[in-house]
Amino acid sequence: MVKDREISEIYVCGESSDLTAKEKLLLWSQQATEGYAGLRCVNFTSSWRDGHMFNALLHRYRPDLIDMEAVGRQSNHENLEQAFEIAESLGVTRLLDAEDVDVPSPDEKSVITYVSSIYDAFPKIPEGGEGVAAHEVDQRWSEYQSRFSSLLQWSRQHTALMAKKNFPQNPVELKALYNEYIHFKETEIPIKETEKGHVEHLYKLLEVWIEFGRIKLPQGLHPNELEEEWGKLILEMLEREKALRPAVERVELLLQQANKIQNTAVDCEEKLTLAKNTLQADMSRAESGEAVQCEGEMACYLQDCEALIRLIEQDLKLLREEKYYQVDQLAFRVSCLQEELVSLRLQCSSVYRKGNFSQALGTTGTEPPWQRATDGGLSLGQTLLGAVGAVGAALLRRPMARSQLVAMSSSEDEGSLRFIYELLGWVEETQELLEGAEWGADLPSVENNLQEHNTIHTAVEELLSSLQEARSYEAKVSPNFKGSYSETLAKLEQQYCKLLEHSSCRLQSLESLQAFVCRCTEELIWLNEREEEEISFDWSDNNTNMGAKREMYNVMRLELAEKQDVMRTLQETANHLCQENHPAKQTVEAYSAALQTQWQWVQQLCVCVEQHLKDNTAYFQFMSDARDCESYLRQLQETIKRQYTCDKNSRLSKLEDLLQDSMEEKEQLIEYRSTVASLMGRAKTVVQLRPRSTEGLLGAATPIRAICDYKQIEITINQGEECVLEDNSQRTKWKVISPTGNEAMVPSVCFTVPPPNQEAIDTSSRTEQLYQKVMSLWHQLHVNMKSVVTWHYLLKDIRTVSGWTLDTVRSQSPSERQRVLDHLGSQLADFLSDSKESSLFTAAERRDLEREVQQAQQHCQDLLHNMETVEKDESVSGSYLSELQDITLRLNESERTLISAIETPPPSRLSAGSFDITLQIAEQEKLKSELDTLRSSLGDVSHRCIRFFEEKPSSSSVPRLRSDLSQAVERTDKLHNLSAVYLDKLKAVEVLLQSLDEAESQVRKYESRLSEEDVVPADIAAIQNLRDQLGRWHAELSEQEHIFQALQVQVGQAKEAGAQLSKLHPDRSPELERYQERANQIAERWTGIKSQTETRRSDLEVLGLALQQYRDNHSALIRWIEETTERQENAQPGQTDSRALSEQLAQQTALVLEIEQNQTKLDECQIYSKQYCTSVKMLSSEAVKMGLPFISHLDSLPNFNRPSDGPVRLPIVDKYKDMGTVILGKLESGSISKALQLTMMPNRHTVEVLSLLSDDVETDDAGPGENLKLRLKGIEEEEILPGFILCSPDNLCHSGRTFDAQIVIIEHKSIICPGYNAVLHIHTCIEEVQITALICLVDKKTGEKSKTRPRFVKQDQVCIARLRAAGIICLETFKDFPQMGRFTLRDEGKTIAIGKVLKLVPEKD
Repeated sequence: MVKDREISEIYVCGESSDLTAKEKLLLWSQQATEGYAGLRCVNFTSSWRDGHMFNALLHRYRPDLIDMEAVGRQSNHENLEQAFEIAESLGVTRLLDAEDVDVPSPDEKSVITYVSSIYDAFPKIPEGGEGVAAHEVDQRWSEYQSRFSSLLQWSRQHTALMAKKNFPQNPVELKALYNEYIHFKETEIPIKETEKGHVEHLYKLLEVWIEFGRIKLPQGLHPNELEEEWGKLILEMLEREKALRPAVERVELLLQQANKIQNTAVDCEEKLTLAKNTLQADMSRAESGEAVQCEGEMACYLQDCEALIRLIEQDLKLLREEKYYQVDQLAFRVSCLQEELVSLRLQCSSVYRKGNFSQALGTTGTEPPWQRATDGGLSLGQTLLGAVGAVGAALLRRPMARSQLVAMSSSEDEGSLRFIYELLGWVEETQELLEGAEWGADLPSVENNLQEHNTIHTAVEELLSSLQEARSYEAKVSPNFKGSYSETLAKLEQQYCKLLEHSSCRLQSLESLQAFVCRCTEELIWLNEREEEEISFDWSDNNTNMGAKREMYNVMRLELAEKQDVMRTLQETANHLCQENHPAKQTVEAYSAALQTQWQWVQQLCVCVEQHLKDNTAYFQFMSDARDCESYLRQLQETIKRQYTCDKNSRLSKLEDLLQDSMEEKEQLIEYRSTVASLMGRAKTVVQLRPRSTEGLLGAATPIRAICDYKQIEITINQGEECVLEDNSQRTKWKVISPTGNEAMVPSVCFTVPPPNQEAIDTSSRTEQLYQKVMSLWHQLHVNMKSVVTWHYLLKDIRTVSGWTLDTVRSQSPSERQRVLDHLGSQLADFLSDSKESSLFTAAERRDLEREVQQAQQHCQDLLHNMETVEKDESVSGSYLSELQDITLRLNESERTLISAIETPPPSRLSAGSFDITLQIAEQEKLKSELDTLRSSLGDVSHRCIRFFEEKPSSSSVPRLRSDLSQAVERTDKLHNLSAVYLDKLKAVEVLLQSLDEAESQVRKYESRLSEEDVVPADIAAIQNLRDQLGRWHAELSEQEHIFQALQVQVGQAKEAGAQLSKLHPDRSPELERYQERANQIAERWTGIKSQTETRRSDLEVLGLALQQYRDNHSALIRWIEETTERQENAQPGQTDSRALSEQLAQQTALVLEIEQNQTKLDECQIYSKQYCTSVKMLSSEAVKMGLPFISHLDSLPNFNRPSDGPVRLPIVDKYKDMGTVILGKLESGSISKALQLTMMPNRHTVEVLSLLSDDVETDDAGPGENLKLRLKGIEEEEILPGFILCSPDNLCHSGRTFDAQIVIIEHKSIICPGYNAVLHIHTCIEEVQITALICLVDKKTGEKSKTRPRFVKQDQVCIARLRAAGIICLETFKDFPQMGRFTLRDEGKTIAIGKVLKLVPEKD
């Protein structure tokens, strides 16, 4: 029973909202089969009876499974069986059999039910959604492949580019490289990411067709492959940026340092210039006998210059360590400054008194000059290293050696004193830097500080040797410097001890801090990984693998238990460090708090995971049980419907057995009620998983329940609180509203969507309804069977009583007669009781049966009353019977004549039909007049017989006379109706033939016109004239349309007449099928004429436009070329004036730009030329193709020739062991029967056929072309391989390894030379072969062979070559046995060549 609500969800593009479900399904069927010739879906009865509609519907979605040409040649039964089998393989339940549909009027409801099942099983575009229609699949699949391959290739190329890390040292080139990377990251990557999203979206649209089997997804074309390559590209980009950014920053920093050195050098040069000028003035005063005045000023100049040079040397050392590309030029400039300073100092020594100048040099200012230089170096170090602190700057400088300072000083004492000050300044500077140094807030900074301090501590320890050197020189210092030297040395020793102690303590603290932070970082990383793993897990209904997740969770719990002791140890370590007032106590406390917080959060996540595992397991188990229950009930419903459905034609014995079985079925149904009730109860406790998916739609306010505590600044949620889910667009984080009204993004794992789950409730309700339907169905069928059983018994008694005759009544005793009548009454009462709820018997039928019982009883009473009047009036009835027999003989003669005319096959040629039809019409009109006369005679006899029946109703001869009279009247009426219908059919065919001739004449006329127009003019005006002429023809075609419309009406009338005739006589009217086929062909040709007329007009319009644009562009380009050539020839070469040369150069530059601009116009001109040529070829090909008879060409193709009396040849496809050795293959030649002795090649085993199956049906013999399954005796399974041949013992197939073959190279990028290896596929054999020699080339057109041996062959060439297989194979020459002589060559997963075997080469000993 088909109801609207069962198919109401059908969605059809462009449908009206007021269509019924049946109309929607009909519209969908029409759209799905649109474009198939000769198919028109107008209803769910006659349009489907031949099976063409079912096959077209399946072919639209799976064209690889159905050959529509074969469908046109098969019978209705074959088409229906094929469609039902294929649909069943695609998941459609087989609700129909071919016998149910191949009837004049199939059951509409059954067909609708089956078609709706096909609709449900096939892919479809969702209502209001996006999808790929069946006719768009190939186009969208090609688009997907093209986009995928392009993007994949682009990703791989740029991944290889990003993997290169050899950066230039030049700052300009490096900056340009960095800018190029930033442009690629910000511009190209978003575009390609959008394209990748489009590819993934396209795959999602095609995924339903891939699952359906329409598309076979090749290896490497899944979006995951693209995503993997994309991930590699992003990873390489991050690695490149990670390496490139520091390199750019380093180069920029070094460039700033180099600029600073340049600026400092300029300052130093300026001071040296001032010092030179000052010295020159004092030298002039000294020469004139005056006292010098600028000795102190000169000392300051020299000290400042010395400090600047020291700063420059420190900065230069950093550049030299970093391998700055201009460090040599800077070093040369510094050396020049040093030489100038030394020269100036020597000049000063000669002008000023040595002692006074040295004293001025040592006492100028409040602190030594090298101390000031040190301060400058510290500031520079801080500038270079930023957040690392002054420690890094200290690493850039070491105290100058005493020998260097002595060499730079005027005396050894001055140099030694400067050495003491140098050491003291370095110690104080290092002490100050250590006191202000940072401890680090994370592991990298702590490790960096530890590494830096190890270097500093080493330098501090190494300073002891310099201190000892200074102490050893204390006794040698002159009295002038003795006091200052000793005081400074004592201060130096005191500061050094303090520095050494401070450095050791810092080193110890950094080591303990580094160990603690390292361990905490490892544990935090592990905890973060666990957190990310649990937060990112998909708990929606898309992820059903809860078993794997439970195993992973158990492993994590074990790991957490192991980590418990580690966490406790780390907390104890942190407490110990804090109690000891560790200098980095703040960092220790931060890491300890972070570790404790993360540990507690992971524990909370474990609570969430346990709850989700419990809820999801219950959800999926419920859904699985519900599906199993629904599947079981549907199967049970189908079983009950199929097994217990009965009608009045069912056998009584079968019905009695079914009644007993149905009671057992009812007991099982009652027991299954508990399962359904359990599902109803479980449905109320199932959580909701659909909102956890980003695709799940949210209601107005979706409530969720917190599984654990979650506390953040913006929101606080406690375990068990009810919240509201605001946004689930992100799978891992939800926007939720807390009970206090706060809104924030919270990990979705912290929540569960509580019951009720409407989907689960609907599923359980649907299962309950299905259970009730099954129970109702069982009850109804049980009542039907019971009513039919009592009906059978009642009919049996009615026939018994109604069949009594006078002889029967005479032979019965009164008691026996009464017992039969009583039994009849009791059976009637049982039937009336059982048939009250039966759907097989209506109230009218029950009343008819009561009437029949009464008639049977009355018949018995009549027999009793008329027992004595049996032989009256027999003579009168005899005369009437004689007249009826005479009329019957005349009817027989007329019937033979009419049937002969109907069954006489029509003429095979349609041209002779009109004359034959006219003669047949005249003959049938004559026959009809004879039947009218005969009908009048029969009417007279009938009136006399009726009067006899009225006068003598109880006569024993009345039944026979009545029967003969009824038969004669019935035959006369039937014959008269048959004659009239046949005459109407002949007249309709006569009119149809006239219309066919008229329509075909019109078609031939316009086909001739279109065929004659096969030359495309090259003139625009001529093209326009031709378009106008086609327009006039198109108008004429519209005027002649009524002829073809009338033709279709007349075809319908003729078919209707044929249908009326087929109802009265089993005649298929084959001539009507030919006439209809001819009318369809004429209509198709007429449609082709109209289509080609319109197509030619549009093509001519495009062609004219392309020709016009080509000529315009061509003329403009020619003019420009001539003008440019003239200007070039008029140009005056050999100009020497610079202005003239500049103007000429500008003109040539403009000319180059103009040439580049006109290149685009030249390309457009070429495009228009190609468009014109293409259009001309298309128009010419359309003219040639006009009216080609394709169907007749197919009919003329020869049949396959597989000789049944030839030698046995059966290539083996597969083999297995099943109560013996079983092989599978297709018999190509000969015949096979049981107990036949055969030979297995090439191992020459003799075998015996024990049994054979053809298409899984056991048979005694089989012929060529059949797919067979043979059970053999005399050979084991291990001795057989695919590719072996089963042969006749007296005619074995050939075998060998070397053979000559003609090969056609279909697709191969490079050349093929002798020694090339490929895979040979010949019949069922697959073997590796090598081309050992190329014999000659073969011309494709002429077939001539080259006289010289080619060195190689390439794509699209034909050659004869010698091939050698790796092992012995069975094969024949193509000339002797084509099925075993043709082959293909494959390489790298594709077919590269096809060929045929020409000659077998015997093996040499």
